[in-house]
Amino acid sequence: CFRGLSLHQGRWRGCRRIVLGDARPRARLGRRAGSNARGWGRVMEITIRTALAEEFDAFRTVAATALGFEPYAEDTPRTAAYFEFPRSFAAYDGSRLVGTLGGYSMTLSVPGGTMKMAGTSFVGVQATHRRRGVLRALIDRHFAEVREGGEAIVGLWASEAAIYGRFGYGLAAHS
Repeated sequence: CFRGLSLHQGRWRGCRRIVLGDARPRARLGRRAGSNARGWGRVMEITIRTALAEEFDAFRTVAATALGFEPYAEDTPRTAAYFEFPRSFAAYDGSRLVGTLGGYSMTLSVPGGTMKMAGTSFVGVQATHRRRGVLRALIDRHFAEVREGGEAIVGLWASEAAIYGRFGYGLAAHS
């Protein structure tokens, strides 16, 4: 790293280390001292951990804002009823929720029977924290959890499918 920049996959990106798990925040994403209008002034401490039921409203608001819509309060009980908190992850910059990923247990019909599949939705990172490795950290944590659970397939419901090709997702069907 030189002055907070490193060459990664042919592009200059901010130096970063991300902690996966429910450990102390040790991740460093972003920029060093010397603030300017582009947000290069502080080093972010990002922690990725399992989402909690009591923070569902904040989780849902961050995901909705990142996807460009306003969540409706009357939808909250219905959405929370099927939400799987142990499989979902939240990214925090200090005490501020800045990224979300919702994981789901699903069953996929295949020739000869069914198999377990992990579902992925509610993926979003606040505009203030994009291009700093937060999405990559959320996806990596989700994939690690999927591998530990023995699921061979991960499905994604995406509003912008082109974003996720770099993580190994591809088009399964036209709707």
